[in-house]
Amino acid sequence: GRTSRGVRAMALRDGDELVDADIIVDSPRAAGEDALSVLAVTARGKGKRVPTSAFRVQGRGGVGVIAIKFGAGEASGDGDGDRLVALRTCRAHDEVLLSTSKGTAVRQAVGDISEQGRTARGVLVQRLDAGDQVANVAVLPRDDTEGDDDDAERGAPRDDTAATAAASMAGSQT
Repeated sequence: GRTSRGVRAMALRDGDELVDADIIVDSPRAAGEDALSVLAVTARGKGKRVPTSAFRVQGRGGVGVIAIKFGAGEASGDGDGDRLVALRTCRAHDEVLLSTSKGTAVRQAVGDISEQGRTARGVLVQRLDAGDQVANVAVLPRDDTEGDDDDAERGAPRDDTAATAAASMAGSQT
């Protein structure tokens, strides 16, 4: 049999669970719309962008750093409180597709979501009906091959990226 078991990537505290992971590949000279940010979104529809430079590199077995703060009584693992549902890398010129547990999907520009510090609470990025919550988040990178065709002017997807993301979100709801 195999004798290696890998290494501990992150130490979790009691009650913590791994929510999301992403790879940060950033150019040190990237600025403005090309600067990479981390998008944090909660189940109750709050979100924010945080510059990747706000997160320090950790060694194996680190406990991590705060990505978003919750107000007193907001955070809860029992389903009644708010919780983090997604951490995704993005750029200001990208778009984000949020879907809820009741089937609502909203597409919006990442640049419309404010950039804040790690300990900020975020802003409302998705208005939710009673009993609904954000279930999935997909970042749709900007298509650099935009043309002047009619579909692009009407806001239709330039390729099947949005349709694939929506289908994947719908599939994960079952």
